[in-house]
Amino acid sequence: MEQDNKQLANNPIEQNKFSSSVISTTSASTIKEPSKVDYNSLDYISFGTDNLFPQGLSILNRRSATHRSILNNKVTYSLGRGFITENNDRLAQYIKQVNSKRESLRKVLKKIFNDWYSFGNAYLEVVLIPNGDPQFFHHDATKARISKDRKNVIFHPDWRQYEGKKKYAKVLPLYPEFKKIDGFERAIFHFKQYEPEFCDYGVPDWVAAIDAAAIGYKTNRWNLSRLENSFQVSGILEIVGDMSMEDAKKVKEDLADNFSGEENVGKLLTITRQFAESGSGSTFTPLIQTSDGEWINLHQQSDSDLIIAHNWFRSLSGISDSTGFDTKRIRNEYQVAKNTVIGENQDAILSEIKFLIEEHSTIDAEVLSFRNESPVSLIDLIDVNSIITVDEARENSLGLANYHDAEKGKKLISEIREEAMLRGQQKETTEQQKDGDTDN
Repeated sequence: MEQDNKQLANNPIEQNKFSSSVISTTSASTIKEPSKVDYNSLDYISFGTDNLFPQGLSILNRRSATHRSILNNKVTYSLGRGFITENNDRLAQYIKQVNSKRESLRKVLKKIFNDWYSFGNAYLEVVLIPNGDPQFFHHDATKARISKDRKNVIFHPDWRQYEGKKKYAKVLPLYPEFKKIDGFERAIFHFKQYEPEFCDYGVPDWVAAIDAAAIGYKTNRWNLSRLENSFQVSGILEIVGDMSMEDAKKVKEDLADNFSGEENVGKLLTITRQFAESGSGSTFTPLIQTSDGEWINLHQQSDSDLIIAHNWFRSLSGISDSTGFDTKRIRNEYQVAKNTVIGENQDAILSEIKFLIEEHSTIDAEVLSFRNESPVSLIDLIDVNSIITVDEARENSLGLANYHDAEKGKKLISEIREEAMLRGQQKETTEQQKDGDTDN
């Protein structure tokens, strides 16, 4: 049995891979889920009008730089700096390797959080091991669809080819039902974000910013196109003369090669014109390019809309700001995020993980929690003079011997300063009293 357990690395339900063609992100702009009263001729519940809503989101995640940065940062902050197990050695040992692929719980949850934030859905395969602890495997959310009877999850490597290649589909029961497959009891635990009118699938919380993410991508593409095309000729010199049809055709074919790209910046494009055409003199037309500020504003608005829709913060998004690297702002916004977005989603995922561990093993997982740490330390808030003695400052900073007054040398620098200030105040008070006596 132990040998069988070791072979589980090859046993989780894997999907064959097909080459992917480009999917238009317009499929992500329309979300629809068939209701229980709708007639459904398919053996699965479609996710989106074309059943490719997750694929559309996946493409959008790869195209929009700001959107992807926010997603990556949300995943990173949600994972924290590891786990707190409070001296529970068995729990600490278990989370180091939760499946036969030698993946830690942190590695599995990183994929779960990625799907959770990206698609509003995440799928965790639970494998029960006889006389052992449960194993957890992540499944790609874009490959999963709920079966028509709502009792199973169907995994397919390419949903565009599902009808013609159903033999590649793998079916697993929805938790809490288990089915013995390849010698082990298996089930799929479905994490999904709540959205009104959706029962079978979750919807990502940033769904209202789909168009904003698309705008961010399109403005980047526009900038790239503009950069490529801005290496243009300095002007067009039109010369009156004879040109054959073959010569004219050759000019048209060579224009793109000869007058695009950075190596052609500033070149002069010369065109000949027949004598019979109107006008008889040569003309020079300079090409002047103007910048359109509307595109910049549109891109900035796209970034702002994405941050708002994600319930996120600019300083935690990796987006440059006029305030620069403001550690105070980062610290404050992180605390807000930790107590709201991060904490809420951590609890949504980890509470189910702890339930699964305790339900299918004898491990006490109640103490399991994330170790959250601010991305910036508190060192800039510490007054060094309040923690370093005079002798320590002389030795470590100045390379000098201890202070000649041993008692003062052992005092904190801040204490010495306070004593000096107090003596100064007392002296000032004494002098004021003397002045008062003199006046009298």
